[in-house]
Amino acid sequence: MATKETTQELLEEMAAEAEGDGDLDLVGHFAAHADKHEMVRALHLAHGRISTMNDQISSLESELFQTNEIISVVKALERVDTLSEKVEIFTAIMRERLESEVSVFFLYWPNESQFLLEEVFGTILQSQDQCVIRQSSGLFWELTCQGEPFARRDPHGLTRFGRLLECIGLEDTAIELFVPLAIGGLPVGLAAFAPRDLRASMKDDYIRRYAAQASASIKTAMLYETNQKAKQDLDRTLSNLKMLYNIGKVMGQISDLKALLQFIVQEACNTTTAERGVLFLRDDETGRLVGRVAKGLSDATREREVNDGAAEYRTHRLCNLDVERCYQTKSTITLNHVDDTDEAIRGGDGAVLRSVMYTPLIVNDECIGVIKLSNKGAKGVFTAEDEQQISAMASQAAVAINRSQLYNLAIKDELTGLYVRRYFTHWIQEEIKRADRYDTPFAVIMIDIDHFKSINDTFGHQVGDIALVRLAEMIHETIRDSDVASRFGGEEFSLLLPEADGENAVLVAERLRKRVESTVIPEMERAMTISMGVACYPKHGKDETGLIKSADMALYQAKGNGRNQVILWDL
Repeated sequence: MATKETTQELLEEMAAEAEGDGDLDLVGHFAAHADKHEMVRALHLAHGRISTMNDQISSLESELFQTNEIISVVKALERVDTLSEKVEIFTAIMRERLESEVSVFFLYWPNESQFLLEEVFGTILQSQDQCVIRQSSGLFWELTCQGEPFARRDPHGLTRFGRLLECIGLEDTAIELFVPLAIGGLPVGLAAFAPRDLRASMKDDYIRRYAAQASASIKTAMLYETNQKAKQDLDRTLSNLKMLYNIGKVMGQISDLKALLQFIVQEACNTTTAERGVLFLRDDETGRLVGRVAKGLSDATREREVNDGAAEYRTHRLCNLDVERCYQTKSTITLNHVDDTDEAIRGGDGAVLRSVMYTPLIVNDECIGVIKLSNKGAKGVFTAEDEQQISAMASQAAVAINRSQLYNLAIKDELTGLYVRRYFTHWIQEEIKRADRYDTPFAVIMIDIDHFKSINDTFGHQVGDIALVRLAEMIHETIRDSDVASRFGGEEFSLLLPEADGENAVLVAERLRKRVESTVIPEMERAMTISMGVACYPKHGKDETGLIKSADMALYQAKGNGRNQVILWDL
């Protein structure tokens, strides 16, 4: 077909010839015919352009509709806060789009370099805990990082990724299509579906665009929840450190071993919300683990006797084996969800325990005891965090107990358990300061066993030691907790009675004297007697030396007057 330029040239030539021949009518006819032909051609071109523009407009409208739809569903993702809700909405919309009745969704966690199962819908995986996809250099990983949907089967219809699907439990499911979520070539998540029309789904641009938009929302939620968890973990760690610091600080201030053990058990129960607690220490003489303090026993009287040292905490034989096993292995043992009929975990008072945790007390790589906690509150179970907290506390407790034990060895008499003379005189010095500050009196009592040499000579030194121990026990049972008793030397003992005047001190001494003379010692088959001298501050001495000397002179006066009596020093 002639172009516009060619047609114009022909017209000009024909017009020139016609002008030379004088045939003007022929020229006009031909020109009109040519213009009509050109107009028809132009109309055809315009129609083609209009048709193309209509197709483009239709495509743009479709793309705009799809874009608006994607914006709408992405807004739905943004309206929920939690990661699990975002995943749930994403997979629900995708299932509807793909007409899939099942879906599986994995989240990629960079710290672990692996995909972890987040959601399963419409199918059952045999072992969800093992449903993990680890980072690799294989085809599956490469396709996932590209962010493009890919099929379970290759273009020839052959199944691929068989070993991986078997490992994660998807080999027997209807899953056929994998939709990766990625940002900048880095994976965010991976969704898997069983679409009604796999071929059409692979060509559906909506799936790609929706997955790309959802990736940012889900990744943001992951980062937020990760940061929140890190913050919570940090806050919990700081709280635990503060708690441990405070507990350790208090432990360092408690010198009395019994009070220290009770504090440890109390704080261990408070920290884990355990209903019961017992602290066992190894007895050096018998080699047995003995329950020294207890909390939460159903028998309050029994608990008080155990804590006062008047009774031994007894527990089931199999429970003793667990305590011993914890002691020997130096490792925590936790028993949760225990059958109520299990005799192995019955308490010392026969109570049934639901959950038990044994924690060793270790110092210098040596186990010195075990903390046993039972029945976490609200029928709960002991967690890994409980184990960590109590283990940290037990480390501090073991050091404090060891320090207290060493301290007691330094200040207490090995035979009687009473304070030694050096500590007693130091205590008098401190009591003088307190008495001067508050203008209060206090008394000192010196005690001597009558005819103690005769006891040793008649029954032997072993029975003599028994007599000393028995007297120490009676002294301890007679005086107040605030009073201080010591073995002053040999068969001599001494007492310090804060805020007691001479009259009160004599009453305490008389009560002790009567108890001693009425208590038969089986090894001697008779009782013994004691003589006592009493002196008061500041009336009978201005310092510890003068005060002890006055009480000692009163004691010798009592012995000189016939023994088995109490004398208040009289200037």
